[in-house]
Amino acid sequence: MGQNSSKITIKTGGDKKKIVDSIKRSLNRGSRNDRAYSQYVNETQDFAYIQIHGRILAFISWKGDFIEYLFVQKKIRRKGYATKLFDFYKNKHFTFSLYVTRKSKPFWNRMREKNRETYNVSLLSEPMGDKMIWRRKLIL
Repeated sequence: MGQNSSKITIKTGGDKKKIVDSIKRSLNRGSRNDRAYSQYVNETQDFAYIQIHGRILAFISWKGDFIEYLFVQKKIRRKGYATKLFDFYKNKHFTFSLYVTRKSKPFWNRMREKNRETYNVSLLSEPMGDKMIWRRKLIL
């Protein structure tokens, strides 16, 4: 697995059923939240993923302009894969939202700070949790 994240290719498309099955296998090896999410992953979502040696090790999934999940396997975390996937997604969406969990809050706060010149980000408290809404700034 010793690949540098700058040399990793993000993939989209392909056989949806195979991608969903691979993602579910990856999630079933993770935390309790990951395993619960594996039941929720379905073929109506769109995915961008990082695959090494035929296994999906990191992915971002979304429905329309809502990020459903951003996942990186534990053994390759903190190497820039989540940022790379998020950058891929945000470069294709001008406005989008996501729910922020307690564990993911530090990552999303870093992304918010990193992108403060190009995005307005608001945080709304909802019954389901904190929702982050991103809107790309118009730069004239």
